[in-house]
Amino acid sequence: YRLAIQCLQAILTIRLPPLIEAKINLFLGRLYTQHTTNIDMASMHLDKAIHLPKMPKNIKHESRCLLAIIYTNQNQYATAITLLQQAYDLSTQQSYWHCRIIFQIIVKFFFGDFKLLIFSFVEYLSFTRRL
Repeated sequence: YRLAIQCLQAILTIRLPPLIEAKINLFLGRLYTQHTTNIDMASMHLDKAIHLPKMPKNIKHESRCLLAIIYTNQNQYATAITLLQQAYDLSTQQSYWHCRIIFQIIVKFFFGDFKLLIFSFVEYLSFTRRL
């Protein structure tokens, strides 16, 4: 994975189409999250993937979900919830992402805010009934 990270970082030094740049940033964020303890680099790359303009929503949703996991692991629950709420609001037209985000909210935050848990679970049930 170290060589993959070095290779992808080298590719980012050249001018790339925005879609390719976003995919590489997402992949780097995923690699840093899964194979290293360098949370700062993972967060930076995922944040770049989220904020590049005119990107496909699936890249932004996956980046937000991974970044929310990082923030949850760092006990930054308010930031994680904000990211997941943004992803939830933007994913209503994409069934897969909408369900995945609702489920992530339920799984990650079941121990804390019971109002959020109940709201998320009710939203999940109502959304799946409409499918």
